[in-house]
Amino acid sequence: MKCSFGELGRVTLTSVACLAALGGLEPRANASGSYTAGVCLMVTAASSGTASYGSNTGCVGFGVGLSFTNLDGSASITTDPVTMDPELTTGLLELTSGNTGDNGSVFASLEQGKLRAGATGGTSQQVSEAVFYDVLHFATTDGATSAPVTVFVHLDGSQTGTGTWANGLDVNFAGATFSYFTAPSPLGFGFSGCCPPTGFASYQVTNLSADGLDFTGVVNVTNGENTSALMALHLACGAGEDCDYTNTGTFNWALPGNVTVTSDSGVFLGQAAPEPASMVLIGIGLAAVGVLRIRRDSGGRRMP
Repeated sequence: MKCSFGELGRVTLTSVACLAALGGLEPRANASGSYTAGVCLMVTAASSGTASYGSNTGCVGFGVGLSFTNLDGSASITTDPVTMDPELTTGLLELTSGNTGDNGSVFASLEQGKLRAGATGGTSQQVSEAVFYDVLHFATTDGATSAPVTVFVHLDGSQTGTGTWANGLDVNFAGATFSYFTAPSPLGFGFSGCCPPTGFASYQVTNLSADGLDFTGVVNVTNGENTSALMALHLACGAGEDCDYTNTGTFNWALPGNVTVTSDSGVFLGQAAPEPASMVLIGIGLAAVGVLRIRRDSGGRRMP
């Protein structure tokens, strides 16, 4: 099933139900049969280059580890941490080009439940994708067969310039999903035709606009349930357009008192403190990311 809601050049955005734009990404088993968790990052422009990072084989279509192809000779990347080894749970990747003006930046964090992305189309379309995914294990402490978990999703961004765009956010939590999109008129903004919120016991949408939304939904999880959590932010920004979603896409939840949860990553939404060495790397990353905005300078767009 193809659930496209907008097309810009070669990119067709799709819902989390089919995830074609993200290479079919979903939490999946590795060779040993255990599930993986991590972050997937990609920035690419046809005239300048492509950079991507995948924590592990769960990042289908992104590859494992860091890769970079410099097409115009002037493209460069910035990463945080500097060494992007496999199995990261927080990461930042930026690509800039002095020749074409194509600039992209992406950030994803399982610890923080955050995605950020920016894309400036210089001479060609700029695509930026950020994803986090994990597998969660729920249990009730009082013998209840199920319990309601409330999830909160926030997205805030902007599109400015003379070009066109097709941007979207996919959310999948315990089988409950929705896909938000924004594109130039007449497509407009909202939920793609195939994938309005489904699987939620109840939900409410506020502040729905061409720049984002606030979403609150209730999902009933069962005792002993092992299920996925995935959020994906995708920007496809045409030449002459500036798409700024560094104001943060966030995922959070409210757990009832009788529910406990663990995750395959061990860190989902600050679930556990990292080891000291990992804490140093994460601290450096957070200091580099800082305020959630984009600044412009001669080196291109950066996430401060």
